[in-house]
Amino acid sequence: MKLYLSRLAMTGLALAAIAAAPATAQEPKQTLMPENEEARAFQQEVGYSDAVIHGDTIYLSGVVAGPAPGDEGMQPAFTRAFEHLTRTLERLGATWDDVLV
Repeated sequence: MKLYLSRLAMTGLALAAIAAAPATAQEPKQTLMPENEEARAFQQEVGYSDAVIHGDTIYLSGVVAGPAPGDEGMQPAFTRAFEHLTRTLERLGATWDDVLV
């Protein structure tokens, strides 16, 4: 009888551990990489991505705004940076209305 109770207790503990596992398990994070092959290769090499998706939250990565040859001032660079972020959001089915600032 003692052996039976011991096995029953161990089985109960095992079932409790299995039942608790989904509560502590997390969804895997996903990353959004550039569509451009060269940009994708660079980002993979340095461990970077355009965005990380975890559950229903999108974490946008930073975008460097730098002047291109022939730019007059920084406005064109800012425009390119925000266009890039807009395309990233669109690829994920989101818009600027979904962004919290």
